[in-house]
This record gives sequence, structure tokens and C-alpha cells, in this order.
Amino acid sequence: MKAADAYLVITNLPDRGSAAKLALELVEKRLAACINILSPCRS
Repeated sequence: MKAADAYLVITNLPDRGSAAKLALELVEKRLAACINILSPCRS
């Protein structure tokens, strides 16, 4: 991935705790610059 590339990833997880754990891991590994956790999600 080049520095100028940007990606938007949208995913669903079973609960807020799982989302927070994934978010922290992605940021710590510098795979994500920003994470938004939105809940509850209804569709």
C-alpha cells in the first residue's frame, strides 16, 4: 500500500467489546488511523 492510498472498511462484529478489541489492535499495528464504533446498528 502506498502512503497516498486510502481504504474504507466497514464490518459488523457481535458486540461492542469485540469492536473495541479489533479497533485497538488495528491502531496499535498502524493498520488504521481512525476507527469509529457505531452501535446499536439496525437494518
